[in-house]
Amino acid sequence: MLVTVATIVFVGCSHLHPGATDRDIEGTYDQVFQATLETLEAKQFPIKEVSREEGRIVTERRPVRVIEARRRVEKARARIEPDGGEVDVRLFLTFMDQSGTTQRREPDRERKEADAIADKVISSSAIYDGYLDAIEERVEDLRDAD
Repeated sequence: MLVTVATIVFVGCSHLHPGATDRDIEGTYDQVFQATLETLEAKQFPIKEVSREEGRIVTERRPVRVIEARRRVEKARARIEPDGGEVDVRLFLTFMDQSGTTQRREPDRERKEADAIADKVISSSAIYDGYLDAIEERVEDLRDAD
């Protein structure tokens, strides 16, 4: 039963982990794109690909020396698209502890795994919000500078 509940919670929040989270940000396309790029660079992501025309930023894996108190983000991708009067920023973060492997679950471990899944979802949400907040703050700085 706990696995079912955890699965429902996890699937219900699947937009938080491991997929994308987005936010509409007030500003010009160029301001939001530049703010997103600068935020990823400030978080020490090596930039692999930048396409302002396609609204895409892709990073390489961050060096191991970068230590975070919460779940470690290894890679990031961003999609930036005009959305009416605002600009939509969609982030795709890859966390170090994401795994594509499935392990056989023992009955006594189900509750711990359900708790761990819930913690990861909550942690992921906070991390995504932190990145999007930083982008939004940088857009405000760029807007004030103009």
